[in-house]
Amino acid sequence: MRVRSPSARLIVVGHSIGGFLPGLAASAGLIERMLTVGAQYAWWGDYAPRRRAGLFVKWHVAMPIMTALCGYFPGRNPWPARVLESAGSGGP
Repeated sequence: MRVRSPSARLIVVGHSIGGFLPGLAASAGLIERMLTVGAQYAWWGDYAPRRRAGLFVKWHVAMPIMTALCGYFPGRNPWPARVLESAGSGGP
């Protein structure tokens, strides 16, 4: 965005993990305003006890591996019922 419009204001709207991750970006200091809806930090203690192992594997093993292999997280395709969205890796 800065290349196309260097003086543009950076305003972010994020939902779920998208309300949390912008703060970790190298350019976070450029964010002028941010609206988050249902923002989270995916703390394992929030998971239902009987689902913790499966969610751990999904969030901390499968998703990082798929992101590394594809260069982004292909959330819309491989998951049943397409419950996730695709997302960038955050890398260069």
